[in-house]
Amino acid sequence: MSARPGFRYDQHDARIEQLRVPPHSIEAEQAVLGGLMLAPEAYDRINDKLNDVDFYRRDHQLIYRAISELAEKSRPYDAVTLGEWFESQGQIEQVAGGAYLVELATTTPSAANIVAYAEIVRDKAVMRQLIEVGTAIINDGFQPDGRDSAELLAKAEQEVFAIAEAGARGRTDFTAVNTALKDAFEVLQSRFENGGSITGLPTGYHDFDEMTAGLQP
Repeated sequence: MSARPGFRYDQHDARIEQLRVPPHSIEAEQAVLGGLMLAPEAYDRINDKLNDVDFYRRDHQLIYRAISELAEKSRPYDAVTLGEWFESQGQIEQVAGGAYLVELATTTPSAANIVAYAEIVRDKAVMRQLIEVGTAIINDGFQPDGRDSAELLAKAEQEVFAIAEAGARGRTDFTAVNTALKDAFEVLQSRFENGGSITGLPTGYHDFDEMTAGLQP
């Protein structure tokens, strides 16, 4: 029996996927954490934008979690107090025995652009979430497990909207994204309900009409 067409390509593509690194910015994460240690008052400017899970590196997640806990208790969070927190949690090795905390505090020049850095961290986190959900949607399409397309579409819609809503924390520019996603899913839902027919005004160009379902109002 001959090999399945495209088998070699599929293997190569799978290897490429494994080599891909999820979106992140270590520099922006370090700038946020170091900036908070330099200027604790900056926490109020970014705490509504970030959660600890938005950080890509595990040690950065832990440091931001520690800062948040100390901030909620109105306690200082410099390299020394953070080191004590990690010591009390039995996790001091997560920050190289405290040396990494000192490095963050001493290599960050200022907290002047901390909001911009926080937004970079958040944007990268949203991208990673989209990749995760997108991969799950693809897998569901290949293995629906008895679910029909309408069920899969509803699940995909719910998951993507959840990302959009979470991404809107402390921001106003996600409104357009929410609107666009809603419009896109309404078009898809309408196509499913109409058996894939054209729901808008036909342009006469078959391929374009297939992709857009016709010109929508």
